[in-house]
Parts: sequence; structure tokens; C-alpha cells
Amino acid sequence: EGNPGTLVTFNHSYWLSQPETPPSFVRNLSADIHHDTQGMDVYGRYGSGIGVPFDIMPGLSVKNWAGTDPKPPEKVLTEVAVILANGGRWNIGEFPTGRRHPVAAFQDLAARGARFARDRQPWTLHTRSVPVVAVLQAASTHYARVLPENASGRRSGEDYVWSTSGELVRLGAEGNPGPTRVYFYDNRAAPDEITGAAQALSESQVHFDIINEDVLVRRLAEYQLLVLPLLQ
Repeated sequence: EGNPGTLVTFNHSYWLSQPETPPSFVRNLSADIHHDTQGMDVYGRYGSGIGVPFDIMPGLSVKNWAGTDPKPPEKVLTEVAVILANGGRWNIGEFPTGRRHPVAAFQDLAARGARFARDRQPWTLHTRSVPVVAVLQAASTHYARVLPENASGRRSGEDYVWSTSGELVRLGAEGNPGPTRVYFYDNRAAPDEITGAAQALSESQVHFDIINEDVLVRRLAEYQLLVLPLLQ
């Protein structure tokens, strides 16, 4: 109400942890993945399959947010390449605020990544994936096993929420204040069966998209193969 032009971002909304087609007012997807290059590729392939512009935000330190050891330049450029190759935009997340943080080294990494991205802009911006193989991340499957890891780390039968009516109903999880559709199964951004299928296809040099059910209905005829990962 104060400023309708304000940009509001909800981290990880409408990605693999909420595999629903974004409503029309959502113009961009955004998520942070600190250093998991395969995770960036999985997210990028899903974002490309959904067809909504997206950005992915890695960190610049080696292991965690606000770390003090800068990543090797090759690691940063690989992350930029993976995100760009899927048609996404590379963002940066870092917290160089303390005396131990090598701010100059972080700035140098950011500058290298930015130059690398800009040099490849003509071949990566507004690109679309060629449909060959589709890996399905279905909302109905994802929500059918919703037993969240709550904030306190406890698991209980009372944590179950269901989506049979199209809405999630939280039966009571003390550590989770309020219901949510963004659900990290086993506290992971992407299920093992999705990352496993992605790794197998990548190692076999087979091009693939990761799609949800709505995309499946609209575009199934475009793909040569559909992969349905099995739940454990």
C-alpha cells in the first residue's frame, strides 16, 4: 500500500519445495543455494522448465554464509556457468561485515563472476530449454509425504499436513509457527530421487528439464521421455 513498486521476494517459493505453478502476479523466482553446484543445476532446470524468469544466489565463501574463506575463482565461475546455462540470473549473497572477512577478496570474486556473466549475456539471457527428457516433481507426490522437520528438530505424528483438498492443513507442530506450502522434505531443497535422476542424466550427457504437473499436462507431447522418480 505504501509503494506498489516495492519488490518483495519470498525465498524458495514455487521451486522444487513448492512445486506448484506460480500465480500470474509472480514475475520471478528466487532462491539461495550457497555452494551446492548440483543443487543449482537442479533448481535451474526446474526454473527453466516452469518458464518463469529466475535467479539463484550462491555465497562467495567456501562452506557457509558469513564464512571467512573465499571460494576458489574456478568454483565461483562454475556456479555462474551452471545458472546461466539454464537461462537464469546469477545473484550474490554474502556477509563480509567482521574484521576477519577478506572484503577485498570477496569483491574480486564478485567482479570476476560479473564479468564472466556479462560476457555470456548474448547467449544466455532469455533462452529456453530444448525439450528432450522431462523429470517430474509432482506437487501431489511432494505433499503426500509431508512430515516437516520443525524448528526444534523433533518429529511427531502431529506434524503431518495433507493436500488432498488442495490446501495444506497443519495438525500442530510446536516448532513450526503456522502452515506453509514451502516444504523441505527431510530438510533438503530437492528430494533425493530428483537429484539422483538429475545426476544420472547429467553423467549420461542427456539433456533434461525438471517439471511439475501443470507443465506435464501442457507439454508432455514435446518430450521424448518422461522420468517418474519412485519414492522410498
